[in-house]
Amino acid sequence: MSHIEYDDKVWLNEACKLRGICGEVEGARARHQTALIIAYFEDTLAQLENSLQARASAYQRYSTFYLSTLCEVQPGTLITALAQDLRSSTGLTARSAQPAPPLLVIIAEHYPLLTREQDLLPVVAALPCAGQICFHSALTDPLLRRFGSASVQTLFKQLGVDEQTPLSHSLISSALRQAQAKIGKKVDVEFGTRSAVDWFQLNLPDGNN
Repeated sequence: MSHIEYDDKVWLNEACKLRGICGEVEGARARHQTALIIAYFEDTLAQLENSLQARASAYQRYSTFYLSTLCEVQPGTLITALAQDLRSSTGLTARSAQPAPPLLVIIAEHYPLLTREQDLLPVVAALPCAGQICFHSALTDPLLRRFGSASVQTLFKQLGVDEQTPLSHSLISSALRQAQAKIGKKVDVEFGTRSAVDWFQLNLPDGNN
């Protein structure tokens, strides 16, 4: 896979992450920019949609039966999607007759296995209207907790970093990829789950990290 540029934003906890994502998509809507939120796990997507509903932020759920391509929807539309539905869709890359504004792509979690992200990113990047791609994580996510995020969380608080400000650096992205690669070497057969917590319990039991 050729290198695809993306950013990482790591929040102090899940509540901060959800607020941050909601704030970003609301800002996109104010700019009449279409936003796409992608989750790998059903429970993550349900949490996000509950947060959006609590803020009265309208959204559409993407499915393989979606009638329009993602570049043809009304500007300012918010679309939520499971990664597996995007990977299995055949109509994503059709070009609209009119040029579409850049699509804001938010991926609401890192998947434990790097290969799953390597499957998704080319699909998203191939969209004619694809714009910025950003992963959002929390220091309390199961993936980050397995690799010493507790000490980072303590440092986060000691430095007095604003909870509304995520950490973002190329070193963070590199460390996450290394963590995913390490997990990939330990998982011979993967079992699918609804949540990241269940994924680790089923695929890496007994704290095997």
